[in-house]
Amino acid sequence: MPTKPLTAGVVGAGIAGLSAAIALRRAGLEVHVYERSQFKNEIGAAISAPPNATAALRRWGFDFVAAKTVPNLCTRYAPAEDLLTVSELKYEDIEAVMGAPCLSFHRVDLHSGLRALATEDEGRDERGAKGEAKGIPVKIHLGCEVQSVDCENGVLVLANGTQVRKDLVIIADGAHVSRSAQLVVKVIYIDMVPEQTSNRLSWPSSAGPAHRPLDLPLASLHGRCHGEPRARGTIP
Repeated sequence: MPTKPLTAGVVGAGIAGLSAAIALRRAGLEVHVYERSQFKNEIGAAISAPPNATAALRRWGFDFVAAKTVPNLCTRYAPAEDLLTVSELKYEDIEAVMGAPCLSFHRVDLHSGLRALATEDEGRDERGAKGEAKGIPVKIHLGCEVQSVDCENGVLVLANGTQVRKDLVIIADGAHVSRSAQLVVKVIYIDMVPEQTSNRLSWPSSAGPAHRPLDLPLASLHGRCHGEPRARGTIP
């Protein structure tokens, strides 16, 4: 008897939200994305994707030709006053060295390609029978604003009052950080592993010092990485 897949709800259908949805779909989850806009006025500018990003897109079967990508082979720095080159970095061999190219996209083309990957029919990718399964097509709900999230129970509360429960909730509404700050879980944990100097901590980058954990000063994080198995911080 087939096992019912885990479910995921993604808040925001931008580049981050769609990328998360594609990855979760490929992992076997049933994914629903909730987007407040109607995608009627997509705007954007050039976006550079380094080799680690293009490698993931290539694995998903992203259509680089349709996206009209441009290879990045050189970076040049020049002041606006005279446009004289201050420094220049060339990396024509970046694909050979890194295993994937560095590319520039127009945001709308990148977004359109990700949306196609998220919603295309089930099956396997271009590598054939031994390729990676694409999973259940992602369902994108446009004009569907999420007003709050019950992170303990995995419940999304929509603007029309509807509540939907998911096994996993991803908040990827980066263009509306001030609003997303109201959605994030109020208690955050930092996993401290002995003999490691890294830790995991997140809060909205625009929140400012007043919204940082009051009982865990940022300056003390590095010094407390050793020995303590877990530290706790709260967002007011």
